[in-house]
Amino acid sequence: MEEKKILEILSEQLRFPMNEAMTDQQKKNIMKMKDDVKLRYFDAPDLQHVEKNAYRFINAISD
Repeated sequence: MEEKKILEILSEQLRFPMNEAMTDQQKKNIMKMKDDVKLRYFDAPDLQHVEKNAYRFINAISD
């Protein structure tokens, strides 16, 4: 998977629940979760030998 597609999935399709009733801290935590998934997908040491594909993406999310 190309980087652009991964970022699109994270921002549009991978839905983290977020609404106006949440506190600033809750919103910050959700943004951190999204950033953590991106970091795991692109930089996780245990996934470096795996091609950038759906398998790697699923493993990054399951981490």
